[in-house]
Amino acid sequence: MAPFATHAALANLQATLFKHRWDMYPADYGSHYRSLPVVLPGGIQTNVKVDSYVSTYTANRKKACNAFLWTARKFCDAPATRDADALDWMSVHQSRVVACFAGQGLPEEISLICSLAVASGHQKAKALPEWASANFGMDCVGFVSSYLVALGKFEQMVAYIPSYKTIAGAATRIDDIKYDNMILWADLSGGDAKIRPNPGNKSHIAIIECWKDCESTVYVAQSASTKNGVDYDRIYEIVEAPKSTDPVKAIWKLKPKGGTSFQAVITKTVPTYSATG
Repeated sequence: MAPFATHAALANLQATLFKHRWDMYPADYGSHYRSLPVVLPGGIQTNVKVDSYVSTYTANRKKACNAFLWTARKFCDAPATRDADALDWMSVHQSRVVACFAGQGLPEEISLICSLAVASGHQKAKALPEWASANFGMDCVGFVSSYLVALGKFEQMVAYIPSYKTIAGAATRIDDIKYDNMILWADLSGGDAKIRPNPGNKSHIAIIECWKDCESTVYVAQSASTKNGVDYDRIYEIVEAPKSTDPVKAIWKLKPKGGTSFQAVITKTVPTYSATG
């Protein structure tokens, strides 16, 4: 698992509120964001919703992140309230704090930030849901990558969508499709399947949860702007399998229930402990 995901500051949360398992489904993981548990001072637990679609580190979120870090670090460094683990996490892994405000945070990371925000006095408990909703969410590749980090398959976040085909390989036939295969929006160009690179370019990535009807439809999980954020148990029909078994040319036609068909590259299952970059 990624070093930042095994930090001591996150250990208790992972042992109690976020028990990630190697056989966890994407929908199980996505449910954390829809109702994210947060421990407040005195051991009181509340929940916030952070499942909206967030894909950029806007000026407002940068301001909110910097204000949080200034207050929380001061709180964790004070003799009366010293928390060496949290202080180390915010310092050594400051990029992960930023990632949470930019749509690519692990649920336990966002939960820790929310806990520290209230404990430090940066936010009142009653204002926490609104503050969390305004600043946290997921983009499409952040959701998929953080899920694979939680499974222990990624050693770091992978932010570039075309990299997923390089890491996992391309599915060229129905028998290649398993749960945890990625769907990468693509186009056919010169006979080759071209994955749409992010950011922009109408790029998107989703992940297959499981079969619904054998060789016909699958359940899909994703974080999408069109679905207002984290979305799972969505049914996609396989309209057409690739006509070529060449991984360079293999392109699928899929259609979400009630939606419009599109072309995509489907990866094979990501190998465990992929070396990523």
